[in-house]
Amino acid sequence: TTSLSELFSFISPCEYIIGHNIELHDWPFLVQAYPKFASLIDKIIDSLVLNPLAFLANPYHKLVKEYKLQKE
Repeated sequence: TTSLSELFSFISPCEYIIGHNIELHDWPFLVQAYPKFASLIDKIIDSLVLNPLAFLANPYHKLVKEYKLQKE
């Protein structure tokens, strides 16, 4: 829990916490492991939710992984 408390101390002063699919994927694990993270939920910006707004022509892209490069 030392690492989690250090991470909490590092990000808690931040105005925003931005991540891709952070709200439904990463954040619940952090809160479970270190409940103080629950107090920061209002700072989260999830880019997975914003993606369809930013890219109207292709709102639901597939993440490109190195081993699955797109050929187009």
